[in-house]
Amino acid sequence: MRIKPARINIRYLVAFGAGAMIICFIVLSLSLVLMTKKLQSMNNRILIDSRALELGHRLVIEIIKEQSRSLSSQVTKKKHKSTINLMEADKLVGEISRISVLPENRNVLNDVENQYEIYKAIKIAENHQSVTGTIYTADNLLKAVENYRNLERKQLDRTIASSDKLDSLIDRWSMILIISMALVLAAGSLAVLNRIMRPTYALMRSTEKIGQGDFFVRVPVYHDDEIGMLCNAFNDMADGICRLENERMNFIAVIAHDLRNPLSVITLAARRIKRKIPASGDEALWLERIIEKSEYIDNLIGNLMETLHLESGSFKLQIEEFELLSLIRDIVKVQSELVKNYRFSIVGDSECVMQGDTHRLKRVFENLLSNAVKYSPENTTVTVSVEKKDADVSIKIKDEGAGIESDEIKDIFQPFTRLPRTEKMAPGTGLGLFSAKLIVEAHDGKLNLFGNCDGSGTTAEIILPLTQSMSHG
Repeated sequence: MRIKPARINIRYLVAFGAGAMIICFIVLSLSLVLMTKKLQSMNNRILIDSRALELGHRLVIEIIKEQSRSLSSQVTKKKHKSTINLMEADKLVGEISRISVLPENRNVLNDVENQYEIYKAIKIAENHQSVTGTIYTADNLLKAVENYRNLERKQLDRTIASSDKLDSLIDRWSMILIISMALVLAAGSLAVLNRIMRPTYALMRSTEKIGQGDFFVRVPVYHDDEIGMLCNAFNDMADGICRLENERMNFIAVIAHDLRNPLSVITLAARRIKRKIPASGDEALWLERIIEKSEYIDNLIGNLMETLHLESGSFKLQIEEFELLSLIRDIVKVQSELVKNYRFSIVGDSECVMQGDTHRLKRVFENLLSNAVKYSPENTTVTVSVEKKDADVSIKIKDEGAGIESDEIKDIFQPFTRLPRTEKMAPGTGLGLFSAKLIVEAHDGKLNLFGNCDGSGTTAEIILPLTQSMSHG
């Protein structure tokens, strides 16, 4: 069923995630700016309060020093100029008045200023023979300054406490926003992984299978977004490939069937005519070539039909038990009689009983041995080795021929494919290895090629299980 166009597509999903992260970032930035300004204001308040405490302390010292000078002048009978000595105290009181701008401090500050003016007036007008009149006013002034300092000290403690709370709040708020951004990023990443990576990997796997010839694979459609539309397009393409492949196979099957009937007539007619003419005539030679080529074409058509059955999967293996080494020895014996200029060696003396389709496996071994001979120079050795490996058996066929590069192996198993540098060495259709691979894989086995072009030849390895499941029968 075709999925409707996406309502929530990947673009909206990415835009939503990016927008959420931008909003979190903006909120975090504004919050940090505002809180930082507030914290800076509190720090300035702390500095002012600390300065006020310092000025109050210095004012107390100046008053005590002034009283000490007054007492000293009383004892020594020396003249004491209070106006000059109070200049520093005037500066301190003036600076206290400038920095103390809080309304709750104004009353206490006014008391300090009033007490200082009274103290200053008495000091200027006092009788230097007696300082008793200034003691009372000095005591009142010191009490007022101490009240002011206590108030500033409390204000400083409150400001420091508020600053600590704000600092803690900034830390918590920053952590909350950072965690929120991380959660948004994680949620967005998971959503992207779910909507993009999962179907993308499925699409990659299906593409690989299509490339390997499995035209029936389809991609699951997980979401109604752009990737889902791409998966639908891929499935439509796969349907089209399957349809074309079926048409191709049907066309080849029809052509092969239609060719076989007149070819059989030609072969039969050539044989009958040959029996009626002298064996030494030119006509007999041409008839022999007609029969030979007709049999070659008939064999080619048979291979083509067999390949179509293998490729379509419309065949069943005829499973039976047989002895592998005996089968290989028979095949090698026939090959050695056909080609006299090659040496054959069989490695493996132990009996190897296994299950499989003898007829089709024989075709595989014949094809690989034929290739080993066709693409190797004369007077070389073809070695066949058989080795049991637990529940499997390994059959290796090694030649001393032209060899094959690793990057050519993936192409050599494709139908109707031959290497350009070996096309002139021997005739062929390019179906042998393709059919052999299908037969081996139908037995749950593997067919691999190894080698290079340095003159060391090629090794074909077949790995087959010793027993076959009943589903192959």
